[in-house]
Amino acid sequence: MVDAKETKKPEKQVRQIQMTPEMAKNIVKISRQNLNKVMQRKAQVEQGIMGLDSTLANVDALQNNTDEQGMINLGNGVFVSLKFPEKTKKALFQIGNDILIEKEFPE
Repeated sequence: MVDAKETKKPEKQVRQIQMTPEMAKNIVKISRQNLNKVMQRKAQVEQGIMGLDSTLANVDALQNNTDEQGMINLGNGVFVSLKFPEKTKKALFQIGNDILIEKEFPE
C-alpha cells in the first residue's frame, strides 16, 4: 500500500510517497517497457523514411531514363513495377500480375 502525505511549504507543495521495493521494481519495469516500445516505433519511422528516400530516388532515376522499368517497395510486402514509357508525364504502375494503372502527372 502507498502512503502519501502532503507537506505544504510557502514556495511549493510536495507529496512524499513511501513504497515497497517490489512496487519500485514494477515502476522501473513498466518504464523500461514503455521506453522499448518508443525505441521500436522510432526504428520503424526511421526505416519508413529510408524507404521513402529510396522510392523517391528510384522514381527520379526512372523518370530520367525512358523505357526502363524498376521495382519500388511500398512497404508491407507491396512492390510496384514502374515504367515511364516516353518522355511524357505518364507512368505505368503494375501491382502483381492483375493491376495495371496508367497515371498522367500534371505539368
